[in-house]
Amino acid sequence: MKKGFTLIELLIVVLIISTLASIAAPQYFKIIERFRVLETTTAMMEIKRGQERVMLKKSAYTNNFQDFDFQIKDKKRKRLRRESLRTQIFHT
Repeated sequence: MKKGFTLIELLIVVLIISTLASIAAPQYFKIIERFRVLETTTAMMEIKRGQERVMLKKSAYTNNFQDFDFQIKDKKRKRLRRESLRTQIFHT
């Protein structure tokens, strides 16, 4: 007698895996979207705090990110060039 899986058994396994994937995928994308919103909110709060510190020091808000006393980093934790930072914040 040959050992192995029948076609029906393989189809049932594929059906179960696809059902689990169809349930898990939307939840995964919801979590990713929440993370992106949280990350953006955090970055904007840091920019707000930076503007408030500049306001306390110079009595005016700044249009230049070089006046901040911190550096905003990208996802790879490298310093961003200020031109790309301005583009990233205002054009996305």
